[in-house]
Amino acid sequence: MSRACLITLVAFAVISCAAASRILEDDAAVMGRELLQTKADRFICSDWCEANQCFRVGTTGIVRCNKCKNNLRPIPAGVNAGQCGCPPGTYFDKTVNNGDCVACPFGSYCNKQLTWVPNGQTGQLGITACAENLTTRARRSTSMWDCVNAGGYALSITATGPQANKCLLNTYAIAKSKQAACTPCPSGMIIPDAGDKRDKPTSCLVPAGYFLKSPGQIAPCDQGSYQPKYLGQAAATVGVCTACAEGVTTADKGSNVTTECKWLKPGYFAKTITDGVITEAVLCPQGWYCPGSKPGSDADVTAISHVEPLNTDPNGNLLITNTAYLYVSAVTGDTGALGTARIIQCNNKAWTKTVGATSSDQCLVPPGFEIVNTGDDITPCSNEQYRSDWINLPAAATKKCVACGAGIFSEAIEPITLYSLNITNGADANTDYTVVNVKVSASSKSCFITKGQGMYYVASGTAGKMIYKAKDCGLGAAGYVPNSYGVAGDKVYGLAQTPCKLCPANMVVTTSTPSSNYSVTGANFWDPLACVTKPGYGYDGRVSSLCAKGWYNEGNNYLACTQCAYGLTTDVPNVEGTNTDAEADCQAAPGFGNYNGTMQQCPAGTYNDVWRAKTLACKPCTGSSWTEEDGSDASTDCSICKPGYGSSTPGDLTACGECGGTPGTYGPPGRASDDLPCVACPKTAVGFQFWYNNTAYAYKPDPTAAAKAEDAADCVSSMAQIEDGLWWLAGAEADTGATTESSVEDCAATCTGDDTCALATFDYANGDCKRLVIDSESGSIITAFKAVPSSDVSQSRKLQAAKPKAVSTGMYTQWKYAGTALTTPTTNKKTTTNGVQHLADCFDLCDALDSCAAVVYSGTSCTTIEGATDPADTTNASKRSLTHAVPSKFAI
Repeated sequence: MSRACLITLVAFAVISCAAASRILEDDAAVMGRELLQTKADRFICSDWCEANQCFRVGTTGIVRCNKCKNNLRPIPAGVNAGQCGCPPGTYFDKTVNNGDCVACPFGSYCNKQLTWVPNGQTGQLGITACAENLTTRARRSTSMWDCVNAGGYALSITATGPQANKCLLNTYAIAKSKQAACTPCPSGMIIPDAGDKRDKPTSCLVPAGYFLKSPGQIAPCDQGSYQPKYLGQAAATVGVCTACAEGVTTADKGSNVTTECKWLKPGYFAKTITDGVITEAVLCPQGWYCPGSKPGSDADVTAISHVEPLNTDPNGNLLITNTAYLYVSAVTGDTGALGTARIIQCNNKAWTKTVGATSSDQCLVPPGFEIVNTGDDITPCSNEQYRSDWINLPAAATKKCVACGAGIFSEAIEPITLYSLNITNGADANTDYTVVNVKVSASSKSCFITKGQGMYYVASGTAGKMIYKAKDCGLGAAGYVPNSYGVAGDKVYGLAQTPCKLCPANMVVTTSTPSSNYSVTGANFWDPLACVTKPGYGYDGRVSSLCAKGWYNEGNNYLACTQCAYGLTTDVPNVEGTNTDAEADCQAAPGFGNYNGTMQQCPAGTYNDVWRAKTLACKPCTGSSWTEEDGSDASTDCSICKPGYGSSTPGDLTACGECGGTPGTYGPPGRASDDLPCVACPKTAVGFQFWYNNTAYAYKPDPTAAAKAEDAADCVSSMAQIEDGLWWLAGAEADTGATTESSVEDCAATCTGDDTCALATFDYANGDCKRLVIDSESGSIITAFKAVPSSDVSQSRKLQAAKPKAVSTGMYTQWKYAGTALTTPTTNKKTTTNGVQHLADCFDLCDALDSCAAVVYSGTSCTTIEGATDPADTTNASKRSLTHAVPSKFAI
């Protein structure tokens, strides 16, 4: 028995030792039955032996099959040795391959050893079915103890063999599990009688009204949802419960039919009811409240039949043009319908903050509104007031709209939300609503002043407290702030001190442009650019100041003072700037005068010592007095002799006389008042040279100058030769009054004292002194002798004056004389140019020619006269000519 227990423990862990003993007994019985089975005729071949595979064994006559048909096998020993049989775990079936061994199927057990198949066997042999509702774990089972429980049954081991016990109620058993008892379903899960077999865990279903909260744990559907089916665990996940329509709920949790969705949530009312179920509920509109319904009330079966569209907010403002899709706060129908729908309008037509209100406590007076008198509907604050916060109806009796202040208005600019519910045309009223921002005066931010105003915080004489007050800036209503500007925005919101800003000192606002460009119709100025300068003041970008003397500004601009034009000035400015407010105030300044319509510094010799009309020239100095420089502004500046004059008495201007003559003097301009005498003309230091008999003879003539000479450049040599060295000019040979002189100086002296003498020639060979005397002038032909500088100083002055040649001063002693004595001798070099139209052109020809000594001008031609310089001319080589400069004849 102990060996049986050991064997059984290895094969079947769940079977008792007693059962194992019965198994061994059963095996012995089988073996016994085999011994008792009919023996084969060992002298006849088996019907199931392959052809030609049956042989006699020795001389005994016994036959042996070496190869059986199909899956049959030769029996090696025993009473049926040499015959064919089926291996263990199979059974014989004549219908298969005309007789074959087949694997034992599930639910049956077959031969436990190689079993002989008699000749002529029909049907099946060697297979036994397990008891009812039992099966096997595998094919080829060989024992009844291989039979185990089918799905939905527990396995029971008895002395007669295994038996199956059916699982009842909400239990299950897994097929072939050998479980002795059925397994219960997780708590709350069931297996319906008409449902699936009880053969697996998934046979346990979640009941209607429940869902699977977590593996093996169910929970009832939340209130407001339902679940009508038995569901497998895979299908009963979170979310399987179906929610009732928006705004609709159930009486409790765990609802399993849609008909239980018949109660209104607070904040909703029924719109559509189908077969006793509220299939559509609508959020309670703004301005109404909906307390919902309770089990036992009628609100779960009655709906409002009609909703009237409303397209304006409580301020009367248009909301949306498509009125067919709007619902705001109006409901029609009889009182009973309203009552059963449990929708109630707020008293005083108060608002709720949003849709879906549930009680009258949510009926409020919105910001920007008030209840003026008890029982009145709410009304917006006036355009001078505001009110903050949502307040309940009792509080509205004392919390009224508040005034912004004196002269301060308000505007509805602050948004509060208005909800327009769309409940027509099949739309979802609970999601398809429009949020509209309604503008109200909800705080002091709604109070405003207008462009060009300022705001002040002042004491109120009537209210006995501080209030805000609006004032016009610049110009405007009584109490305005002069010369100031206010806010620039069309409307500036909020209560805060915003005083008018004063213009900078000496700047004002006016009703003229550009100032008026920054005003509201000539008042209420609103920009710093409205501040302009006062007349006679200038603005430098920081401050406005009175224009200084010599400057002006007409005002009403942003400009600095403008300086008077050159030579003009203004009178000393006064406080009001009225004498510096126009260009016309600019008149001639001291030291200036009008010349040819242009203001210039007073020329030398004139002065202007007062501010006077700009049309006047400067005043001349009296007598021969003069000024040291231009621009003199006082008569005392006439402190020197005029140019060309001089005084030998220091400081005595009455003694100023003409300079000039021989020896020459000049009166230069710009002398100091203590330097009045005429200045002597410079005299050459070297003089003119002449060589005769290898001896150099120098001649230093006295200078001479025209009357009123003003400069050293006006000084010329009284007698001069045009070319230094040997030089002789024909023209004096015909002199019948020739004299004999001892020197060239003496010969020259005979000519310098005679203003009719034009030329003197001294002959070193014999001392003859001959002269060309022109004592009678007539005709139109002009003969002119070139005057040369009296010294190198005079010469430098001429160069500064842009004279073309060093030997020329540009000055000529002119005679109305045909020049016959000069043009007839062939010894004079002459150049005649026709077509010369002016005497000045003739002078220019001579100035351009160093050797030119004189010209003869006929009006249409110019003949230049030159002297002789040829040492080989033995006739004239001892003759020396000198031209006479007569300043009084420098012009005809």
